[in-house]
Amino acid sequence: MKKYIFMRILRSLVSIFLVTTLTYTIIYTLTPRNLIFKNDPNYNKIAKTKDSKINYENTVYDRMGYIEYLDSKALKEKASKEDSSVTVEPTKENEKIYKKYISNLGNGWVLKRFPENKGFYATREVPVFERVIGFYGNLIQIDHPNVIKDASNPKLERYIRIENDPSYWLVSSWFGD
Repeated sequence: MKKYIFMRILRSLVSIFLVTTLTYTIIYTLTPRNLIFKNDPNYNKIAKTKDSKINYENTVYDRMGYIEYLDSKALKEKASKEDSSVTVEPTKENEKIYKKYISNLGNGWVLKRFPENKGFYATREVPVFERVIGFYGNLIQIDHPNVIKDASNPKLERYIRIENDPSYWLVSSWFGD
């Protein structure tokens, strides 16, 4: 009987895993991306020029997990760690620096240019399996006092303890004393 119950629970968990993965994959691969902006009230307000349209679309795709996106400012900040002479200006020297930085990143990063101001930006398509792994990886998170990193107060004692308190029974340094 124990083996039967164990096998039923195991099959249930495998079924939940497969259905969730399949649903996640179908949503991210078969749903046309341009439908995201169909009912978006901000799209027509923000996307007045070609550059702002591309920037807004990539920002939304990044937020939804379809791509990773570095706009001109973020690309400059990250590339300046390797070469401090880089600027956001669309010059040949900056293009070389950006291409070198993008090639060092690997994983399918592509350097592109805005059509109007000729500024640089970079995108990377996030594969479906990477999204699914990220989904399951962030599904369960174990909370503990060392999760909080407070640079302004690093020596503050962090704790979670059960006390006999009239207002609540679980006392934590996050909620105060």
